[in-house]
Amino acid sequence: MKFSAAIASALVLGVAQPAVAELHAGHRAAHQHYGKRHSHAADASLQERQPEPVPEPAPLENHAHQHLHDKRLPRKVESLPAVFTRNPDTPAAAPIVPRKAPRSLPDDALTAAGIPLDISKRAVCELPTHPDIVAVPGASNGGWAMAPDVSCTAGSWCPIACVSGKVMAQWKPDTTYVYPESMDGGLYCGSDGTPSKGFDDQPYCVDGTGTISAVNKCGDVVSFCQTVLPGDEGMYIPTDVTGTATLAVPGPSYWDSTAAHYYINPPGTSGTDGCVWGSSDKPIGNWAPYVAGANTDSNGLTYIKLGWNPIWTGSSLTSNKPTFGLRVECDGCNGLPCEIGADNIDDFSVTSSESAAGAGGATFCVATVPKGSSAQIVSGSGGATGTATGLTGTSTSQSGASASASSKSEAVHHRTQGGAAIAGLIIAVVAGMWLY
Repeated sequence: MKFSAAIASALVLGVAQPAVAELHAGHRAAHQHYGKRHSHAADASLQERQPEPVPEPAPLENHAHQHLHDKRLPRKVESLPAVFTRNPDTPAAAPIVPRKAPRSLPDDALTAAGIPLDISKRAVCELPTHPDIVAVPGASNGGWAMAPDVSCTAGSWCPIACVSGKVMAQWKPDTTYVYPESMDGGLYCGSDGTPSKGFDDQPYCVDGTGTISAVNKCGDVVSFCQTVLPGDEGMYIPTDVTGTATLAVPGPSYWDSTAAHYYINPPGTSGTDGCVWGSSDKPIGNWAPYVAGANTDSNGLTYIKLGWNPIWTGSSLTSNKPTFGLRVECDGCNGLPCEIGADNIDDFSVTSSESAAGAGGATFCVATVPKGSSAQIVSGSGGATGTATGLTGTSTSQSGASASASSKSEAVHHRTQGGAAIAGLIIAVVAGMWLY
């Protein structure tokens, strides 16, 4: 991106978004830890986590400190219990050696012998039946928003998938985007196999901000795979788009002010088939060519990001170019055009005056939706084979091209706001980086 274009783009953002000091509130935590998305997500989902006690009222930090303090202090023994004392005239009894129960004993015998059951024997919680909850396919996950081969066992927090347009409203209280507590989304599985909420007064799912919808003009299903956060950040939550579907966009009150992140599968791939951990053999799931993300901040502004998936661009899958494209369409949005069309397929670029590069050098663009407005992510077929159908026009920003020119003219008129404008560009760039 040329520097002159960057300055001009920054000026536009500076004029359109004067409250630059607060615009990035919804991105801070997720950006700081976005690297974990590809470093620990796959492995963490398969790790065995030990049962944890019900959280105490005292803060975790103070509890841990006291625990360590107690371990360091020497313990003074005033007197020995009778079991450790004997009459010196009485011969010592033979030591008692605990017997180990053979593995062939039934569970009740193992429990009676004081031997904990194997992790595979723990109670397993069933996914609640509710109209807002979507069951995620998997051999062992029982419909929970977890890896297919992971069960919701006693002592675990088990995330849930919500219907299109809604976001999860349950997680372990007082957790942040720090591993491993960033895994603790959804419901807690008790020792008796009963799931319970972290917030009794909240539903399982709540409406997102409703500012972004997906529109399919490809002629075949396009699935948007939302990642699970808090959770293992696998792309298990499906939204199959055949016409128009509302995407789940979290607001500022969502867990640790994080955003929604999506992998976008090629046309013809349903969520059941494509919202899975993939491989370099097929461009689906976390190997899909495109990614998107969105969230709404405390000022009512919604940020949309479109970009190339760095996992895809760094693989041999690039030899087969995508046959579809994406575009943000919106009245009054800043940052348009923001799209990936036929002209961007060969060099993995984006069409935008405010494009930037994120993880792995993958390019992306960010558009900002004003408070009270909405936008669409439109998918169109064509891609490498020609101009994408449905993406042949120009993105709508304010009143079209003339409004865009007017905005640039206004930006030049307000050159005294250059400092705020540069901050606006930085916000736009950083706002998208965590989404990889």
